[in-house]
Amino acid sequence: MQGPYDDERAQWVLTLHRQACVSEMLVNFLESCIENNDYPKRFWKALRRNHIHPNAKTLKRHALNYIDGIKSRKVELNRNISLRSHALFELSLDERKQFEDYVTNVTEKQSQKAKRKHLETLQHVDVIMKFPEHP
Repeated sequence: MQGPYDDERAQWVLTLHRQACVSEMLVNFLESCIENNDYPKRFWKALRRNHIHPNAKTLKRHALNYIDGIKSRKVELNRNISLRSHALFELSLDERKQFEDYVTNVTEKQSQKAKRKHLETLQHVDVIMKFPEHP
């Protein structure tokens, strides 16, 4: 992605911020999926591919595992952001403000695009009423 900031370090900062924003959106999206019993189609496919019957319980467990994986990668992303953000201090105050606005704009657009893409793949789970396994 080429923008007004062609410096390689600035592009790294932009990429890392974008990835952090999209991963935060994905965590929020999956938490709302768990709440509403709507899961992305790829979760259903992943469970069936592993010969697991996709029901509310297994889909929820898969979503929680996915959230844990995202959160563990987010720690690494935040560490990389803090390591790379020194490149911003080489910019003047006006340039830094413009760059931060640019990063915010790009990350918001990418986050909304990713959310729209994930919303298109939702499938609802009908919870089957049955006796609890461990009363």
